Amino acid sequence: MFRKAIRKSIKFVVDPWLRWSYNRYASKDLNIDFFGCKIVVQPRIFHPGLFFSTKTLIYFLKTIEVSGKTMLELGCGTGAISVWAAKMGAEMVASDINPKAIENTRINALNNGVSVKTVQSDLFTNLIPNEYQIVIINPPYYAKSAATIEEQAWYCGVEFEYFHKLFEQLTEKSVDTVVYMVLSEDCDLEKVYSIAKLYSLSMDIVYRRSTILEKNFIFRIATI
Repeated sequence: MFRKAIRKSIKFVVDPWLRWSYNRYASKDLNIDFFGCKIVVQPRIFHPGLFFSTKTLIYFLKTIEVSGKTMLELGCGTGAISVWAAKMGAEMVASDINPKAIENTRINALNNGVSVKTVQSDLFTNLIPNEYQIVIINPPYYAKSAATIEEQAWYCGVEFEYFHKLFEQLTEKSVDTVVYMVLSEDCDLEKVYSIAKLYSLSMDIVYRRSTILEKNFIFRIATI
C-alpha cells in the first residue's frame, strides 16, 4: 500500500507535464524500435513505447508459446504487438475500432515484412471469438466518456460500458480460446471484477510487472 501511495503521489506531480509533453511529442509520425520491430506511431494513435501496458503484454507473451498460434489483438493501435507476435511465428489478426489505427497497423506489418490480417471492428462486432486460440486485450479503463474515436483508446465510459460489452461478448467464446487482458493498478480493478462476475467470468492474475510509476497485471479471463 505504501509503494502504491508513493506511485500515485509521483503521478499526481508529473502527469500534467507528461500529458503536455506527450501531446507535443505525438503530433507527428514517430519512428521507434519496439522489441526489435521498427514501428511507426502515427498522430493520436496509442504509443506502445511510452506506456507500460503494451510492454507488459510483450514481456508476458515471451513466457508462453505463440509460434503457430492463431491470435487476435483486440484494440491494436499501432499493431506493435501483432507485428512482434507475427515475427515470433504467430498467425495474427489485429482489430481496432479506429480506421486510422488499422492503417497504422498495416504500415507497420509491411515495414517489418510480416503478415497481419486487419479488421476494423468495435470489439467482436465484426469478429468471431471462437476463431482464435489466444486473444490479447489492452483495454481503455478510465471512467469517462470518449468525445472522439481516438479517445476510445483511453476511456471506457462513465459506467464502464466498454467492459460490459466486452464481457457480454466473451461469454460466447469457445472454451478453447484463451483470453488475456492487461490492466493497471490505476484502474478501478474492483469495478472491473464485479462486471466480469455479472457475466459469469473470472479474472485470474497470471503475470505482474512493476515500474516506479505503475504496476500492471495480466489477467486470464475464463468462464466461471
